[in-house]
Amino acid sequence: MKINLKNEYTIAAAKLALVAFVGTLLVCIAQISVASFSQKREAEKNQLLNKKMFPEAEIFAEREFNALKKETEYFRKNNTVIKNKYYEARSNSGKSLGYITFAYGNGFSSELPLCIAFTDTLQIRKVELSSTKEVKGKYWESEKMLNLFKGTDAKDSSFPPMVPSDSVSSATITFNGIVETINEVIELLSSKGE
Repeated sequence: MKINLKNEYTIAAAKLALVAFVGTLLVCIAQISVASFSQKREAEKNQLLNKKMFPEAEIFAEREFNALKKETEYFRKNNTVIKNKYYEARSNSGKSLGYITFAYGNGFSSELPLCIAFTDTLQIRKVELSSTKEVKGKYWESEKMLNLFKGTDAKDSSFPPMVPSDSVSSATITFNGIVETINEVIELLSSKGE
């Protein structure tokens, strides 16, 4: 009996191609599942944070800054990195209560992840600083310190001004990073990014 090596190689190559195809398909399915899980987890995290910022709100409508729809998920505005999407907090009846934005400011040694809630007239309702690697930033993670911004409006004199750069310390740089971030977000939010 004579073995046809050409046919044997063709069959082996076809099996190898099938195994490679199935392997690639399984990797794609796994990546889609992980991405879907991550998106779901991110949405749940945002929902909890939104509820913390506006406990009386029942609806959190996701919005995009109009002029930035074609941009990436985050974009840079001066020294601030702002998430392209924000949330409009509404009551059960649909009345707008305010807005929630996410941004990163520049601190002394790392980024400052901020969640900022505004009333519908763009007064600051609450500022949250997520955990930061910056040691001096820990000082600003306290709600007591961030209450300094509560009820203020960047357009009037009640908003804390940036500290002059001639009195620079690491805590001052962090404070100025928070102030600059809030100012950039208010400017963008007041025009909805148009």
